[in-house]
Amino acid sequence: DYLRQVLPVKLALELVYLDRASLGYDLRLIARTAAVIFQAATGRTDWPDPPELDEAVRTHVSAVRNRPS
Repeated sequence: DYLRQVLPVKLALELVYLDRASLGYDLRLIARTAAVIFQAATGRTDWPDPPELDEAVRTHVSAVRNRPS
């Protein structure tokens, strides 16, 4: 299940990161990470999907799944 379902999405998110790579994007990711850590420390347990997920699935998941072995 991991190889068929989770790994392609994780790799697609990595490709989105590479597409958007910049200092500004890295700073936004750091800020989002800090906010999540703070919220988790204060008891939050439900989390939305990352905003990049739709783009990753739409543009990269099929390419990752169909890559040569």
